[in-house]
Amino acid sequence: MSRTTFLNVDDTKAGMADLDKEKINKLIQEASKNSKFFKQQQRREEENRRRIEVKLSKIKSFSNFQIEQAEKSADRYLNQLDKTRDLSRIFCHIDMDAFYASVEMRDNPTLQHVPMAVGGEGMLSTSNYLARQFGVRAAMPGFIARHLCPNLVIVPCDFEKYRTDSSKIMKIISEYDENYGSCGLDEAFADLTNHLQIRKTLSEEQRTFPKE
Repeated sequence: MSRTTFLNVDDTKAGMADLDKEKINKLIQEASKNSKFFKQQQRREEENRRRIEVKLSKIKSFSNFQIEQAEKSADRYLNQLDKTRDLSRIFCHIDMDAFYASVEMRDNPTLQHVPMAVGGEGMLSTSNYLARQFGVRAAMPGFIARHLCPNLVIVPCDFEKYRTDSSKIMKIISEYDENYGSCGLDEAFADLTNHLQIRKTLSEEQRTFPKE
């Protein structure tokens, strides 16, 4: 196996639309070939292929009757879930895109005008939108990213700073739902039901944030 699809660019991520995937994938393969990272990805892909083959073999062993019974069982389960689900509450899911990069660009405005990423030569945590236009993304080794974008500026992670800024944002979210949940420094979810019910009783002036 001389190539690995694990390294292929994922253009579904925000800021990565309309990329030349064929060109970028070729550059990624060239930059990573014979590296430890490439060999590790090859092993992962081979293990994944084997797992798929085992599952496909098991599926082929099922009789039509078994498949039909499984489908009926799944339909019954879905109907049960549909009858018991509660859609009366309103949840908000928050994902701060390129959070680490945004913090660094705020502190160093010159980074706003150049392709930049946060992380190191071994692995990147995120990248700004200018870098994404070259195919640079999170979970990509820095040495591969530099091959895609020679002018890329890589800023080391400063998690203490990110935690500080994240806590400020989470504090704001807690004002809407004190029982909010956090999936990381840059992700959270909150139940806005009670806040919206209270908001309905307020006047337009009370519902409007003053302009700064």
